[in-house]
Amino acid sequence: MPTKNMKNEESFMKLALEQAQLAKASGDLPFGAIVVQGNKVVGKGHAENNTVGDVTDHAELLAVREACKMLGKNNLSDCVMYHVRRRYFSSQYPESRDRRFS
Repeated sequence: MPTKNMKNEESFMKLALEQAQLAKASGDLPFGAIVVQGNKVVGKGHAENNTVGDVTDHAELLAVREACKMLGKNNLSDCVMYHVRRRYFSSQYPESRDRRFS
C-alpha cells in the first residue's frame, strides 16, 4: 500500500490538475486523474467524453484503463487514484480527493 507523504500527495494532485487543464484546453470539462502505485504514476487521463465522443471517456476511467494496461493486471488494490475537478482556475485548491482501490 502506498505510504502517506504530504509532499508526494501534493505532487500527485498537481499532476492530476495538469490533466484537468489539458481537458479544459481541448474543450472538454476540466476533470483529470492519475493512478499511482507506490510512488510511480502508472495511469493518467483527462476528460474526453465531450470532445472524442465516447461517453465512457471520463478522466478516471481513462486513468484506470492505462494503469491496468501498464501493469498488465485488472486488480489495482495496491494503487491510489488522485482526481480533480477544476471548477475555478483562479483557485489555489481545486475540488480534489484520492481513492483507494481496496
